[in-house]
Formats: sequence, C-alpha cells, structure tokens
Amino acid sequence: MARRSSRRRRRMRTTTTVPENAYLAAGALARAFHDYDTAADWGLALTRGGGVIDARRRRINAALLPLVEKAKAGAQLIALVGDAYAGERQSGAREKLRSTERGACCGTRGGACGS
Repeated sequence: MARRSSRRRRRMRTTTTVPENAYLAAGALARAFHDYDTAADWGLALTRGGGVIDARRRRINAALLPLVEKAKAGAQLIALVGDAYAGERQSGAREKLRSTERGACCGTRGGACGS
C-alpha cells in the first residue's frame, strides 16, 4: 500500500499547472538575481532548440530551464538578464542590497559590522 501512495505522490509532483510553473520560474529568477552579481555569473548559453543551458553546470534552477526551452525563449532570457543587470548598475540597487545584508548580520544598518 505504501508503494502505491509514493508513486502517486511522485506523479503529482511532476505534474504542474500554469500558475505553479509561473511561481517556480519567478522563484528561480529571484534566486539567481540574488545569488549572482553579474549576468555572466549565470553562465547561460543558448541551445539549438531555443532554450538555455547552464554552461558552468551550476544549478540555476531545474524548473526554469525546461520552461525556457519549451517556449524557445533562451535568447530573450539572456537579453533580459543582461538588461536587468545594466539597469541595476545605474541605480546602485545591488550595492544597496549588499549593504543592507551586511548590516543585518550584526543588527546595524549600513554594514557597520565590517563583514
């Protein structure tokens, strides 16, 4: 009996809805923008099928890359990521984020803890 229920759970996990895919993709993008400081850090490379691969074999997100491949939106994703980092440089948003994160480590604002 336990065997049947684990198969069912496995099958349910692999079947996602459109809204669920949107949340997975949004989460993957948010995580990558947080973790990587430049577009080049993502290590994205265009595939023949119009998707992208993680050329550095770091796991950007297992949910995002198949969705990009299916939509043949690899070139668009690479361009949008590059544009986002260009805008970020102009606004100073990444520096502000890092400063806030450093300050949060010791309870001070503006990175006074020196880390």
